[in-house]
Amino acid sequence: TDASVPSASALAATALVRLGKLTGDHKYAAAAEGALRAAAGLMQQAPTAMGQMLLALEFQIGPTYEMVLAGDPGQESTRAALREVRRRFLPDKVLAGADGQGAKPPALLKDLLDGKSVADGAPILYVCEGFTCREPVQGAPAIAAALDALSPRSVTGG
Repeated sequence: TDASVPSASALAATALVRLGKLTGDHKYAAAAEGALRAAAGLMQQAPTAMGQMLLALEFQIGPTYEMVLAGDPGQESTRAALREVRRRFLPDKVLAGADGQGAKPPALLKDLLDGKSVADGAPILYVCEGFTCREPVQGAPAIAAALDALSPRSVTGG
């Protein structure tokens, strides 16, 4: 159970859910599901003591967005696009970056990053669900509009 800090098992379940969503690897999703099933009784009996595990469950159920921001991290336009992503309250997302230079993606992220590139030097945001991607959006105004459509709430600052 959670106390003033989340329990180790709840944090592990959350990490497994995130890894499964980020990589598409079913072994992580299966391990997360096992942890969530093991905690199901406690989540029902004492939900206030299981906050982090309930967050992991909600993340597992979805919907979850897999996002890839492709762009040169040295360019201000890419950093501005990343600030746009961070300003929004989108707790059920995983975010990966692609350098936009065609570098070979890490093996763990190959499924998510493969084919994600930059055109005309402007950053591109790919928003996917279950590794099925929507039409990519390019440039700060289009990225902001796409993110606003996902979550109308944003926080101030960057």
